[in-house]
This record gives sequence, C-alpha cells and structure tokens, in this order.
Amino acid sequence: MPKPRLSSQLAGGFNFGGCKQTKEVRDDPYTPYLFHGEEYSRAARLWTSGYDFYAPSEDIAYHWYEKRKVVWERDWNERFVLQQMSKRRIRYSLKLPVTVEDFDHTDLKNFTLGTKRTFEQWKNFSGIDPLAKFISSDVVQFDNCHKLEYVPY
Repeated sequence: MPKPRLSSQLAGGFNFGGCKQTKEVRDDPYTPYLFHGEEYSRAARLWTSGYDFYAPSEDIAYHWYEKRKVVWERDWNERFVLQQMSKRRIRYSLKLPVTVEDFDHTDLKNFTLGTKRTFEQWKNFSGIDPLAKFISSDVVQFDNCHKLEYVPY
C-alpha cells in the first residue's frame, strides 16, 4: 500500500489520532451549531501545537451528501444567532478580528493556538488565509493542491 500523504486539511469525520491529541487540543464545547469553521479551527490549533495530518493516498471512504430534512433546520432563527456567536468565538480564539464580543468566553484559554508553530506558518502551509477577500468564482484563490513540505518545530 502506498504511503500516506502529508495533508494541510483536516476532516472532522475522518480524523484519526491518539488520545494524547484529543486531550491536548480539545474540541471547543462552547461553539453550538458551528459547522463552517470547526475543522479550520481544530486544524490550526492542532498544527500549531505540533501535530501533522496525513491522508491515505487512495480513496478509502466517502460521504454521501443529499438533500434531506435535518434536525438543525428546526428553530433556525434561534440557532443562527448562536451559530454566529460560535463563529465569533472561533475567530477570537484564532486572534482574528471580531465585530462583537457577544460569545461565551468560558475556558477560552483552553481553546487557543498552540506554541510550536505560528499561525502565520499555518496560513502559509495550509494555503488558506481566513482574512483574504474573495476575488471571484473563476480565480483559483485557495489552490493547495501541491506537494507539501514538512514544517519542523
């Protein structure tokens, strides 16, 4: 079987690692209804804490997305407000600007970036700058399909 490939992205539903990783860089339980941002935040916190990601070099699993009724669509007006506060908490924990500090500040110190690598190094490695302005749909803005170089710490 071919060797796993160094990866710059992390999938919440396809993330394997020892319990040390889970204890040191915990999922943030104070971000209800967060969907977009959860994986980026976790990846940034893990990578800056010295963890690397690897992916199989062959497809071994897939996720089937189809339109169906889902539980999080109920009470969306209420959930949307909480989701936006969760997004601001994530931005704050990554030291990104936030418009309002209306989110839960509980245990924020436990959900910050690591100290082994910098966030600047993470942005360069991942190829994703969360502050970059969207250019247009026909420009390859976040192209990270290249051979990655290991970043020591």
